[in-house]
Amino acid sequence: MKILVLTKNVLAEKEIQQQLQELDHEVFCSSSLFYKLMNGQEIKAIEYIFDTVIPGVTITNLEVEKLGELIGGIQLEQVPIGLSKDQLREKLYLAEKEAKAGQADESAEQTELVQDRFMKHLSKNESILFQLLLANKGVPVSREESCRVLWECEPTNSCLSQLSSLSKRLRQKADECKVGYSIQSLWGKGYVLNAHR
Repeated sequence: MKILVLTKNVLAEKEIQQQLQELDHEVFCSSSLFYKLMNGQEIKAIEYIFDTVIPGVTITNLEVEKLGELIGGIQLEQVPIGLSKDQLREKLYLAEKEAKAGQADESAEQTELVQDRFMKHLSKNESILFQLLLANKGVPVSREESCRVLWECEPTNSCLSQLSSLSKRLRQKADECKVGYSIQSLWGKGYVLNAHR
């Protein structure tokens, strides 16, 4: 885990820095970043570089609250003075687990929003075909079965031609909306919906 320790005095954080490094974490202590943040400078790189920010022992509770508002996109973890290495390890483990769970929930919500937005742009038949492919995700659905579901009749040349146009439009819309799925035609097998990796 990459940890940023914000402090007013880097030397005051020697103990926590050493404990974190002994637990095999990358640690960066900085007073200049602390002062820049407190003076209202926005530092986006913090969110991309560090997994957790720990306010040092020299920072007041009021300043910790302000830091929490300023770096909302990253976990701010307060560490009480005098924690043993074992207690520190457990605290960081729980913080990391909590952060990962939050990211997974956020990602699932984002995927659902994109999918809902995508579904609103589909015609009735495009929606039926997408739902059919989604229900069989990763497994080819034959053209004949698709025709039976869409038009509730045995496939004819006309139905198969319409299905071909329908799948092409659906594929284009899925690509445009970046819905997270790709629709592929498999020669002799039908259509398959695969999740992007």
